[in-house]
Amino acid sequence: MDKITLERIDRMHPAVKDDLKRDYLYCNNKILGRGVRLRFAQTLRTFEEQDELYAQGRTKAGPIVTNAKGGQSYHNYGLAFDIVLMIDKNLDGNFEEVSWDRIKDSDKDGIADWEEVTKFFERKGWENGARFGDAPHFQKNFGINWRDLLRRYKAKDFIDGVFVRLKSSNAVNHSIEEIAKIIAAKAGFPNSYKKVESSLKRGLPLPFKLKD
Repeated sequence: MDKITLERIDRMHPAVKDDLKRDYLYCNNKILGRGVRLRFAQTLRTFEEQDELYAQGRTKAGPIVTNAKGGQSYHNYGLAFDIVLMIDKNLDGNFEEVSWDRIKDSDKDGIADWEEVTKFFERKGWENGARFGDAPHFQKNFGINWRDLLRRYKAKDFIDGVFVRLKSSNAVNHSIEEIAKIIAAKAGFPNSYKKVESSLKRGLPLPFKLKD
């Protein structure tokens, strides 16, 4: 068990949090062998943190690590996690090394540790990012692309205060034009909904701030 990972899971979307915590514990206790443990390196990431990552390799020093701006990643909605393996080299209970080795087979069962973790979470319905070049990444989209999640976020269609609603609601069932009208009205500029609609369709920031 890794306390840091459990704390990070607690920050995830309510739709996945409880099941993911149970599956994480099972993976560590039943899937991985002695001397290796699983850590979630990243779970929920704020829009601001996402923009910081996006800037790396572009306007800031370092290699490019993401093509997603704030609001364009499932991490931003608590629906994704990234993994790393922790290795106890001396089998003394101290997991002093982190690893992204996709070949190492610590328990000598003929299946690489990384593959065991990947297959387990895929069976639990998580999509692995290996198909788009990001093997440590796992996400659940619930049939919703990031553009729709962003629209719901901008419309403040939340549950538990901060998490985007995944199930249908009146706001979600509206057309983009109708959602734009709702946003414009909430902001106090009902006649500007066309500008909002254009921003939503293009994935751009809103033309004004929403009122709290």
